[in-house]
Amino acid sequence: MQGRVGNRTAALIGFLLILAGACAPAAPPAPGGAATATGAAASASAAQPVVGGRVILGDASDSKTLQPVLSTDTSSSLVWGRIYDDLIDVDPGTGAPVGHLAEKWEVAPDNKSLTFTLRDGLKWSDGSAFNGEDFKFTAEAVMRSKRTVRKNIFQDIVGAKEYRDGQAESIAGISVDGNVITVQLATAYCPALTSIGGFGIIPKSVFGKYMDPKDASKNLDDAPENTAPPLAMGPFKFKEWVPNDHITLVRNDNF
Repeated sequence: MQGRVGNRTAALIGFLLILAGACAPAAPPAPGGAATATGAAASASAAQPVVGGRVILGDASDSKTLQPVLSTDTSSSLVWGRIYDDLIDVDPGTGAPVGHLAEKWEVAPDNKSLTFTLRDGLKWSDGSAFNGEDFKFTAEAVMRSKRTVRKNIFQDIVGAKEYRDGQAESIAGISVDGNVITVQLATAYCPALTSIGGFGIIPKSVFGKYMDPKDASKNLDDAPENTAPPLAMGPFKFKEWVPNDHITLVRNDNF
């Protein structure tokens, strides 16, 4: 199903998502409240997740981009947040960090060093390996972008400003050793763990061609993949965008 464009003051945007599973309602109890063996078995069977189904999410406006580096609006993040994933997230009930792509993390006593350990076997939607270089590239893409409003997330990392200005060919404070990512901060930054760890990571294999370590003017701001991302790390991958009508995402089997 797709959203219907309303009157001139509002539009309803439908997002079609193919789900990994959905739960059917339980079977009603036997007459008189007595559960039979057959009824109990049927109820248990009906409660099992079933592959397939759809979820349609409505919004009052269309997305502007599917690129977390450039995103500034809720309608865009509603979609790209299901395509791209982050190292950690925050539990909405407790406020505590919870793992996504990272299975564990540490903050140094002086709050100037973060260490993330990635889960084993992470893959992009095409089956290619995800690794810490994708995280480092994402930070560098943010620092070189001319349109982003996200530089504050990474600018306190050692060497980030030098990379932004073309004085360095990489961000010195981010190092990758196997499945371990280490981030060194120039100054202690209280929300660094969830701010840096919670940023959506994009694939270097897709967007790397728009960047040049030696040329600070090169960036991904006009990349066509910003509105049609070919790879995903989240539960869904991009299929179609009909502007002011609908965006369709489908199941990512490698999630």
